[in-house]
Amino acid sequence: MTSDEATVFAADPEGMGLVWRQLSELATASPKRWMDAYLAAFAIAAGMRLVTFDSDFGQFESMGFDLILPIHCGFVIDEQAARGG
Repeated sequence: MTSDEATVFAADPEGMGLVWRQLSELATASPKRWMDAYLAAFAIAAGMRLVTFDSDFGQFESMGFDLILPIHCGFVIDEQAARGG
């Protein structure tokens, strides 16, 4: 993957830790929320856009998260089937 010019390694951007803590605050433990919040915080702090089929990332849009959900681009996705259900 590192030989592909379309991919690059990016270190955690400055200020990302603070954004991550803000996005992941919940009253109860939620490892999935923490991982989603990490990716969203990385994108926010680095000024990057995230493209994903996971609509759960929509919860971070109001916090400055630049998100593209392909479902909004005319694709129809059966989320239950995508989750193996």
